[in-house]
Amino acid sequence: MAEATRTASPAWTSPKVARLLCVVDCYDAMSSERPYRSALSYRQCLAELRRLAGSQFDSDMVAAFLKALGACGGGVPRWTSSPSGPRP
Repeated sequence: MAEATRTASPAWTSPKVARLLCVVDCYDAMSSERPYRSALSYRQCLAELRRLAGSQFDSDMVAAFLKALGACGGGVPRWTSSPSGPRP
């Protein structure tokens, strides 16, 4: 059992879509305002994704996400709440 634990990482045996969604969800969480903390800047989010690539995140999925961000001009639009109503 110990040998299987050392050689197989559950994160890397997940479907690619699940591994990519993990990266996207974490980016969204880091870049969003929370009641207990301010949102991280775009650069801080990228640095954190790069730092965790290969350990918490599949490095191929981080690379794909960063490539997609670059293709949209270096960031994704953020929806914010406004006094006129909820975000779309």
